[in-house]
Amino acid sequence: MVEWARGNGVEAQSFWPFAVAAGSVATLLKGTGRRTAARGATYLACGLLVAVGIWTGIPQAAHLVHGESVDWLDLTIGVLVVLFVGVGAMTWIAGRKQGGAASPSAE
Repeated sequence: MVEWARGNGVEAQSFWPFAVAAGSVATLLKGTGRRTAARGATYLACGLLVAVGIWTGIPQAAHLVHGESVDWLDLTIGVLVVLFVGVGAMTWIAGRKQGGAASPSAE
């Protein structure tokens, strides 16, 4: 964020600390019994992770398809986010089929 304040462009990597902080806050809130607030912080952390993955991964995938030079780290981040979303969706679907018993938010 300092780079943005200095007039430079904002990079996707600038948002990783916010995702980690939101995940940490969710864990702390869950430990205090504030499950609704913890769920909101978890959604924020997941949303930030997905946004960063899309922001970094899609342009690199386009570079790969067009045969241009690729930043492999950014492409890997994008692929991992796609897998993260896929596992999350499958977990959510499995929880709904079992009546919410297997849902991570039902803990």
